Amino acid sequence: MIRPDYYQDNGGIEPIDVWQAWELNGFLASAVKYIHRAGRKEGADDDLQKAATYLMLACERKVRFDYWDRGSERAFVRPEFQYWAIVKAWNLPPNLREALGALLFARSWLDYKVAANHITRMETPDA
Repeated sequence: MIRPDYYQDNGGIEPIDVWQAWELNGFLASAVKYIHRAGRKEGADDDLQKAATYLMLACERKVRFDYWDRGSERAFVRPEFQYWAIVKAWNLPPNLREALGALLFARSWLDYKVAANHITRMETPDA
């Protein structure tokens, strides 16, 4: 498996682990990847724009994130992949923490627009 350097600084949590633990679809998985990667690779602004674009595509297509519809199954996300563990491991700045939270805890496709708006504030992690 190819693991570029910018995916190594992840506090032990890779984007693919988050996708699998939260069972994200392609749009949301891509947004998570770019949120993680921003500031770790040249072109942080491009990564933030890509994350916002994927969230807006999910919003435009009214992608349904049925995580909440599964009720108590939410409790089965392993502790190392819960929201605060990811935020801490990835050292996310406030705007990206809020974007990730809006993405993972979305109750409607409109919440993806909220997440995209947080991203466009263009703060990146301290490198």
